[in-house]
Amino acid sequence: MWAWSTRARSGRCERGTIIVDAQPFINAGLAQGINGGTLTVAGGGWSGSGVWNVGTNSTLNFSGNGTNSGTLNVTNGTVNLGGNLTTVGLER
Repeated sequence: MWAWSTRARSGRCERGTIIVDAQPFINAGLAQGINGGTLTVAGGGWSGSGVWNVGTNSTLNFSGNGTNSGTLNVTNGTVNLGGNLTTVGLER
């Protein structure tokens, strides 16, 4: 199941592949790749102030130009960073 808009409140990808190339794509809620799914966020203007979840055997790909001030949770999954990414308040 995937629920999506250019101003996402909630969305998830299970056992499939979703490629989001919206300009802009704004994650102000929850976007996640779970149960072996792959979520790719690309394009020239994405941002995230919400939560990104990556579950076991799942993948989240970022490419293009984006900024993230939200939370990234990864549990036995993979995150690939490409393009130009700005992180606000990055903590270790």
